[in-house]
Order: sequence, then structure tokens, then C-alpha cells
Amino acid sequence: MEHTKEKLTGVIIALAAEFLNREADKSSLVTVTGCSLSDNLRTATVLLSVLPEGRSAPALEFARRKLPEFRAYVGSHARLKYLPFFHFDLDAGEKNRQALDEVSRAQASSLK
Repeated sequence: MEHTKEKLTGVIIALAAEFLNREADKSSLVTVTGCSLSDNLRTATVLLSVLPEGRSAPALEFARRKLPEFRAYVGSHARLKYLPFFHFDLDAGEKNRQALDEVSRAQASSLK
């Protein structure tokens, strides 16, 4: 079951990246950073990172508005036994990692 979950996660990430690249305007860079699947594989949360950060709210709103089209896109591009219900959310872990990288760079610069 774990192998199936990993494989499905990879398929969803790839399809979400293709879909958002095709559908989104180019005013911000939207990157799919991950996907969290429920244990029964019926619900998937696609995690996004947005640059510049000030465009995060509009980009997330756009992605959520496009959920029905995204679900249809996955249904037509992947052979799945069950088509999960999708959610889009911002990747807080990625934002925290970027903040830690910034602090590390600042400390490294001050040590030189």
C-alpha cells in the first residue's frame, strides 16, 4: 500500500505542476512542493510555494477556484481506480526552510 501511495503522490505532483503551469498567469511563480494523501487515498492536499510571497494569497485563491478543472485534468491524464478529492494549500514547511536558509546565510556572512 505504501508503494501505491508514493507512486500516486508522484503522479499528482507532476500533474499539478503541469496544470498550474498551463493555467496560471505569469505574475507569480507557483511551484508544487509536495502532496499529502489520506490513508484511504480519497483525499489529496497539494502543497504550493509562491514567489513573490506577496502573491501567495491570490495564487492560492486561483488554484482553489480551479479545483474542479484540476480534478477533471487528473481524471483524463491518469488511470486511477479512485479519483481523490483535491485541496490546495501553501507549504508552510517550505516557507520555514527558506527562513532558516536566510538566517544561515546571514550568520555565515557575519562570521567572515
